[in-house]
Amino acid sequence: MKKFIAILLVVLVAGVMFGDPAPGETLILQSTMGGKTKHGFYSGTALANFGSILSATFTDTTKSGLNMETNDDQPVGYYSFGTNVKTKVNVTLKASPLIGPGTTNVPYTLVATKLNGTVGETPVTIDLENAVGTTSIDSVSGSLLTQTAGTNGPKWATYSLEVKFNGTANLVYGLPETAEGDIYTGTVVALITTI
Repeated sequence: MKKFIAILLVVLVAGVMFGDPAPGETLILQSTMGGKTKHGFYSGTALANFGSILSATFTDTTKSGLNMETNDDQPVGYYSFGTNVKTKVNVTLKASPLIGPGTTNVPYTLVATKLNGTVGETPVTIDLENAVGTTSIDSVSGSLLTQTAGTNGPKWATYSLEVKFNGTANLVYGLPETAEGDIYTGTVVALITTI
């Protein structure tokens, strides 16, 4: 009889411990995640993962002191992109020439080389091919990445950016001196489109 009662107690305890919970005995955890997209140019250290891109503070970045009379590659910073959206995303860089005194247009080649990430093309070369001078040079775009729609999970990439001038042609042309406070200025703009 003692054995029977002991077995009955074990079965009863097991039924209570492993049976279906009664109403009010279950905590259900649920959450949602909104779409996040962040990108930008910066100097310093290359961002190495999705989380560092999302937590970064991007501001307009200026790279000064470029030598337009050399043919060497010149580092100008980094560009990073991160998103978790499911829609199709295109990222394009649009480069415009440096413009100086007397509307002198100075072309260059921008090279974006992917350092790390889960998406993106590499290298991407954007070549402003026209000759140096006062003739207007159109902006040129290059596609960094096209993410297909419906892709789950984080998508991100970090690129190093370099410019290369045709220093020999610039020396032959003779770039005009800048007056006090004047500079040669060009831009590179990152454009994101979602479809």
